[in-house]
Amino acid sequence: MTPGVWVAREPPLPPAAVVALGAVAVALLDHVAAAVTDPAAPRWTGIWSPEGWLVLIGDDLPWADGVVYVGRDREAPGLLLPTRRRPGTPVDLVASALLRRFRPEQWPVVMLEAPAVLLPLGAARPLGPAECARARRALTAVAR
Repeated sequence: MTPGVWVAREPPLPPAAVVALGAVAVALLDHVAAAVTDPAAPRWTGIWSPEGWLVLIGDDLPWADGVVYVGRDREAPGLLLPTRRRPGTPVDLVASALLRRFRPEQWPVVMLEAPAVLLPLGAARPLGPAECARARRALTAVAR
């Protein structure tokens, strides 16, 4: 299902995750690595994709120029949408359509407007130093 036109959201959703692509993802990951003060207790969980996407989930999210913050809409809490935009199609209908596309263990799912992308977060894991280093190697290779 394509949500069609996206519209402004007022008020914005509280951020639950931050999304970045390519060089922006590498810059964001550098912020994360610098913020890891206790390797046994990472501040964020995250996931990255072979296409160069990085998603960080948690509180007190870091910032880097070019990121997109996403939050949970009460109409579809398993779907993370941009905090300031929403699909023109009712969010609960979009989420229902996506339930058929993604297995339960793949949820929650990030849905972005531009570029249009769906990112399942079910495999997100704590981002300690070793995980940050592994993600940085993968994302740097894609960002080139």
